Amino acid sequence: LRTMITTKEILQNFVHLGALLYFVCFLFRNQILLRSFAMAADLAYLIYYFNAADKPLWSAVGCNFVILLLNGVMLVIICRDNRSADFTENELKLYSRLKSISPPDFRKIVRLGKWHRTKADLVLTVEGQPLSSLLYILEGELLIEKSGRKIKAMPDMFVGEIAFVTKNPA
Repeated sequence: LRTMITTKEILQNFVHLGALLYFVCFLFRNQILLRSFAMAADLAYLIYYFNAADKPLWSAVGCNFVILLLNGVMLVIICRDNRSADFTENELKLYSRLKSISPPDFRKIVRLGKWHRTKADLVLTVEGQPLSSLLYILEGELLIEKSGRKIKAMPDMFVGEIAFVTKNPA
């Protein structure tokens, strides 16, 4: 009976490790985890392609290296896009209140919006009138008048979001 396993025999199993890592990577919706596991699978395949035969399988090595490189570049881009470090002070305040939005999606929303700062009282919506924009109050006091009632509200809230989304009057 032979009990010693050679390094070559271990390296031959890297094809199975690569397949397993690829299988696992496709279980993730998170692009960082997906691409990280895909890159680990690519590395396992590269090790296998260098050791599967008497000489490296160069065409497979080349193709796999390109896939590894593309995943690496995309991983860097995704990580860069997920940073919130380049937000302005107001954007960072707003982003911290809207936690469920990813930094890239938040940037898209902020590009569409406009920042307003006012010291005087300002009417934001009128009951029964359509809204032309979505409003979010980041700071300041808010007085809501609805059906003759007056309610003081704190900032950090959307104003007229239901009317805006449904395209119905406020």
